[in-house]
Amino acid sequence: MRPLFIFITTILVSQFTFADGDAHENDVMLQVLEGLSLGNGVKAAVAEFYHGHGRYPVSNTEAGLVEPHLITGEYVASATVLSVGGKISIAFSVEKAPEITSRTLLLVPTDTDGSISWECLSPNIDDKYLPMACKKNQLNSF
Repeated sequence: MRPLFIFITTILVSQFTFADGDAHENDVMLQVLEGLSLGNGVKAAVAEFYHGHGRYPVSNTEAGLVEPHLITGEYVASATVLSVGGKISIAFSVEKAPEITSRTLLLVPTDTDGSISWECLSPNIDDKYLPMACKKNQLNSF
C-alpha cells in the first residue's frame, strides 16, 4: 500500500512548481490541491450521469452525490454541481490562507466524441497558487 501512496502523492505534487515559492505559498498550493482532489470524485459522478442520460446533471442530488456542504475537507467548504453544463464549483474556506478563503475552483466538462475532458480554472485564485492544469497560460484540459 505504501508504494501506491508514494506514487499518487508524487503525481499530485508534481502538478505544482515549488522551487519559486516560499513555504506559505507552498502550503496554499497544497490546500488548493485538496480541492482538486475532492473534485475528482464529483467529476466521476458527473461523467457517469452524462454517459447514462446524454446530458449533464443539474445538481449534486441528480448526479447521485450528497449535498454540496457535505463534500468537504480541511480546506474545502463545498463541492457543487452547478445547474449549467455539468460544471463543478469547489469553494474554499480557509481562515489561515486569505489567498483562497471564499474563493472557487471551477471544473468544466466537455464532450469530445463521447469522451469527457475537463478544464480547470479559477476566476479569483491567483495563478501562483493553482496546479499547472489550471493556470491561465496553460492548456487547461486535464
